[in-house]
Amino acid sequence: EDVAEAEPLMAGEDFSFYCLKVPCTFAFLGIRNETAGSVHNLHSPQFTMDESVLHRGTAMHVAWALKYLSTHGSADGKTEL
Repeated sequence: EDVAEAEPLMAGEDFSFYCLKVPCTFAFLGIRNETAGSVHNLHSPQFTMDESVLHRGTAMHVAWALKYLSTHGSADGKTEL
């Protein structure tokens, strides 16, 4: 219930150039929380970060890293890219 797929959008982002070199993914961490005043987008001068959800983003990145290492790691502990 805490994860949702977003509709594709045409946004300008240079991150895609990394994907040409190494396996990668791109995700948005939704932090809208009207009670905390986190209602403006990232590029707004009124943007306020709801820090209470940062652990979810951290957990998401750790899970992706562990999944990648479980399938691409080698016996000597080195990672194949």
